[in-house]
Amino acid sequence: MITTKAPPQTLDGDWMTVKETARYLKCAPDTVRRLVLEGKLTGKKLGAGPNSHLRISAVSIEKLMESK
Repeated sequence: MITTKAPPQTLDGDWMTVKETARYLKCAPDTVRRLVLEGKLTGKKLGAGPNSHLRISAVSIEKLMESK
């Protein structure tokens, strides 16, 4: 049985780090990045280059969980 709950709130309330998302979805951070590349999660990059940070939309996480 899959139980769903709201993603944890972050500082701005709408975006989570890859690590937070992976912990919430109980998967590896690489899986989160793959889901963003596949368009199953909405992500935005903060910064440019190899040191940029990816943030995941809490709304897209909820939609992904609802579709399971």
